[in-house]
Formats: sequence, structure tokens, C-alpha cells
Amino acid sequence: MIDAKKTIIQKFNTELGSDLKGLNKIYEFHQSLNEQKSKIEESLSMASTEAPSKVKAVIESVEQISIEFQQLEKSSSEFRSDIQETMQENDKSLQEMQKIIDVISYLDKSLSYLNFIKYVEDISDEIQVSLTNGNDESTISLYVDLTNISCQLRPSTCHYLQNYVKETLHFWHNLIKDKLSKEYNDILKTLKWPFCGSNTNTLHTPMPETLTKFKILTEYLLHLQLPEESAKCVVTSVLLTDFTPVSLPISLLIRPLRQRFIYHFTGSKLTNRQDKPEWFFTQILTWIKDHVQWVQKNVQPAANSIGFDHVDMKVEFMRALIQLAVEKLHSELSIVQYDDALFAHLVDEALGFERELRETLFYPSTQPATVFVLTQAHIFVKWINMEKKCKLTKYF
Repeated sequence: MIDAKKTIIQKFNTELGSDLKGLNKIYEFHQSLNEQKSKIEESLSMASTEAPSKVKAVIESVEQISIEFQQLEKSSSEFRSDIQETMQENDKSLQEMQKIIDVISYLDKSLSYLNFIKYVEDISDEIQVSLTNGNDESTISLYVDLTNISCQLRPSTCHYLQNYVKETLHFWHNLIKDKLSKEYNDILKTLKWPFCGSNTNTLHTPMPETLTKFKILTEYLLHLQLPEESAKCVVTSVLLTDFTPVSLPISLLIRPLRQRFIYHFTGSKLTNRQDKPEWFFTQILTWIKDHVQWVQKNVQPAANSIGFDHVDMKVEFMRALIQLAVEKLHSELSIVQYDDALFAHLVDEALGFERELRETLFYPSTQPATVFVLTQAHIFVKWINMEKKCKLTKYF
């Protein structure tokens, strides 16, 4: 109340001022206040009559909105139900479609499988034609294709297909090998191979076309190698598992020498004497010396020309001959181990053979030879006991 009074006094002072002459403005000020009063009363009168109608309008608007919301909620629920039904129907459709896709995928794989088999059969037919026509180059080229297919199938889970290709590969390998081996042996006879016996002193310079044919056949035989997974090393004892199988050309070069070795150093032959192990050791060394340079000169270049430069043909040739000596040494040790004199002599000759190989012929230390035969447990114990016995005998 006091604040209102101060406000009124302040307004009077503002309107009338401090000049007494300004008091005549009081009538104008009074009239102005009356006008303001009338406007306020009129405004209050309008508010009292319009408020109920505005509130009613708001309530009606809210009720309408509520009705519309309920309708929208119902529509939303119906729409959601429709969506769920549609999704269920789509799921069924998708499942049916997935079944169709699976069938198509299965048929596609089956078709690819059959096409692959037909491709292999087509290669087989072409190999047959090439063999019949005597076209060795085409035969080997097709065989290499078949070999590559077999290698590509290694990680596959199609085991029946793997076996089919592998069996097909082995079938053609054996047929082609027989044919080329015969041709190779004929060429070797022309070349007077091996250089021993009556051929040792024969002055024979082969015709250039003969050497060319020899090198071509060597290349073919190298291509004829089976994949590593199929190559099986056939051994006569556990010891020989250290001897990696040699390539086909070397195997054919060794064959006549193996036949001679078996002829002279098995059975009741006069050259097969237990007290003369140096005979078979010397024979192996002689064959190595007589042939190894020729192998290096004529076989290695053929291997290098087709990407087989990682294969040392000279070492393979030596290893194949040394394997003959190891087989013979192994069989002899089982007999002479009960005779101290024969056992000691055989061990000495085996050590001398090993030394000659390593120091004179430069046979790699990574390759197997005769010493590892002597280091078998039962043989090594016998050897050590013999050394002790000899030492004690000499001492006393």
C-alpha cells in the first residue's frame, strides 16, 4: 500500500512538475486517468465474458486430439500386425527361396564336378592318341597338365576326385614310363653305356643326333616324375630310408650297374667273398669315377634346361651307387659280426670307402654313406668292444 502511494505521488510530481503554474494540468491528468480506468474496466469485462468460451474451445481441441491419437494408436497397432504377418510370409518365402538357391548351388557344383572329370578324361584321350601316334613331346606335355591338376587338388576335400585323378595319373605314368624306358635303354646301348667291361676301352664318339635324342628323353623322364606325395621310397631296411629316391633318368642309368653288382656280389659267385669286402667297395668307387663326369656333362644340362637345376644329377648318381654298397654292407654285417677278424676287416674297409667318397670324390657330407650303418646300436657296441679288445691285447 505504501509502495502504491509512493508511485502515485511520483506520477503526480512527474505530470505536474514543481511549478505552481502547472497546476492547471491537473484537469488534463484527471481526464487521462479516467480514460485509463475506462479501458481497464472494459478489458476486465471482456475477459470475464470470453474466458469460458476459450477454455471450452481448448477442452474440445484436447478431446479431439485425444480421439485422433486413439485412432492413430489403433491404426499403428493394425499396421504393426500387418507388418508382422508380412514378415512371417516373407520368412517363409525366403526359406523357400533359400532351398531353391541351395539346390541350384548343389547342381552347379555337381556340374562343375562332372565337367572336371570330363576334362581329365579328355586329357586321357589325348594322351592315348599321342601315345598311339608316337608323339612323345605331346604325350609328356599332356601328362604334365595332368600332374598339375593332381597337385592343385591336394588341398581339396573332394577325396574321391583326388583318388580318381591320382589313379589316372599313375595309370599313364606306368604306360609312358615303360615306353620311354625302352627308348632310353636303346639309346644307352647305342652310347655303349655303362662304360665298363668290354666298353671300357672302346673308343666311341657318339653321333650328335644320338646325344640329342638322349637329352630329350632325359627331359621327358624328368617330367614324368610323380608328385612328391605319390613318390614312395621302397626300401629293404630301415637304414635305407635316408636314401632319397633318385630321378627316373638316374634310376635307368643305374639299372645295368645294379644288375652287374648283384651278379658279382651275391650268391655263390667267386667275387662274393666275406673276406674280401674291398672288392665290392672298390667296384662302386670305380664305377663312380668312370661315369660321374659323363653324367655331369650330359645329364645335368638336360635337367637345367627344364628347371630341374636344383637337382644335382652327379650326387644322385653317386648316391644310387652308394646305396648298393650300403645294402651289401648291411647284409654282410649281420653275418660277420660273430667273427672278429671278418668284422674288423669289414669295418676298416667301410671306413676307407667313406673316406674316399668324402675326400677324393667330394660326396657331400649331408648325403648318407656307410658310417651311419656302423653306428647302429648293436653294431656300434660290437665295434667299441672290438676296439677295447684290440687295445688290451696290444697293451698286454
